[in-house]
Amino acid sequence: ISATGPTLSGASFDRDDAVSCELTPTDGTSSGTPVLSAELIIENSPPSTPVVWITPSPVAGISDPLVCGHGLTSDPDPGDSPSLEVTWTVDGSPSPAWTGLLTVAASATSLGQQWACQVRSNDGTDTSAWATATTTVLPAPGDIVISEYMADPYLTSDAAGEWIELYNNSGATLNLQGLELHDDAADSHVISAHLTVAAGQRVVLARNADPATNGGVQADYEYSGFVLSDVDTIVLDFDGVEVDRVSYDLSFWSGAAGHSISLSPTIGLPDATLNDSASNWCGSTIPLTSPGSDFGT
Repeated sequence: ISATGPTLSGASFDRDDAVSCELTPTDGTSSGTPVLSAELIIENSPPSTPVVWITPSPVAGISDPLVCGHGLTSDPDPGDSPSLEVTWTVDGSPSPAWTGLLTVAASATSLGQQWACQVRSNDGTDTSAWATATTTVLPAPGDIVISEYMADPYLTSDAAGEWIELYNNSGATLNLQGLELHDDAADSHVISAHLTVAAGQRVVLARNADPATNGGVQADYEYSGFVLSDVDTIVLDFDGVEVDRVSYDLSFWSGAAGHSISLSPTIGLPDATLNDSASNWCGSTIPLTSPGSDFGT
């Protein structure tokens, strides 16, 4: 390709072309000896950076697959057809199992995780900058339900015998690490270990996890820093999301000492709305271990 004039349009050359300029002096009557410049090799132009987003965001539920969407990319070099590279990270660390995929299965996510989808264009020679979108996996209100509690053990001390049962209403297996148990005062405990509960199953948190000294309850996790008073509120919170709340007054149930307070089976499965009403709770009449023990389900 040849052209005349002091400027050469980019449409006149392509990647890897060698371009030189020849200058011929003239006085208007005659021309001098042409002077040829050194060759300039046209380098590749990188493709544009795509626009990226994750659905849902900025918050995803525990049952939500994560879908990475992207806009179109372009390349100034004629003939180049850029491809896309896709990677995922979890809490800043690469997740190679999902490299190249635009969808992460909900079963791969856990509460509290921040997932990031990174996408860049590649034309075979150069790449664009990475574009990144993020979302955080959090529970929805009602995903975890307070279904039973022992606030006033009789055969053991409060410190030895208090416990709380939680029901997984989310439809997916949950790891409760990071869930905060607190009241409306100063009591608080954040679950600090992996504590997995399958969908539709229950888990027991106890001040004392030893069944030989806690009244016989089989506990899955031992907590501290949280005390159940005769009049109190139990709150479940995860990263700013209030998942469930129950306020109670043990005087509502006569003879509550030594009996756990549980959701009535007449309401069906535990529900975070129905457990707001004291009339949907009742005192357990089933011995925890044998006749003569405290009662709980």
